[in-house]
Amino acid sequence: MDEIKKADADPETTTVDDVQDALGKVKSDLQDVQTSGADLSSSLKTALQSAFNSLEDSLKDLPSDETVAEAGSSVEKEVKELETAWTNALNALN
Repeated sequence: MDEIKKADADPETTTVDDVQDALGKVKSDLQDVQTSGADLSSSLKTALQSAFNSLEDSLKDLPSDETVAEAGSSVEKEVKELETAWTNALNALN
């Protein structure tokens, strides 16, 4: 998640397809968390997976050549939910 948040991406030129590619890395990180044996409650793991799935599903409905700026509010809720779930998972591990 940090890699995506810190990415030097221009919302006017970064496309939904670019974001979907980046989600591949997040999906890998999420799978690592799910299988690592980390001391996360099942509710945190479920919330994390659910938030990821919601964002992934929202992006599937958008044209791949649409920019992030154009997608805007159509995925904003899902992005915030994933950020919150990720932060909650990290906080539980600390």
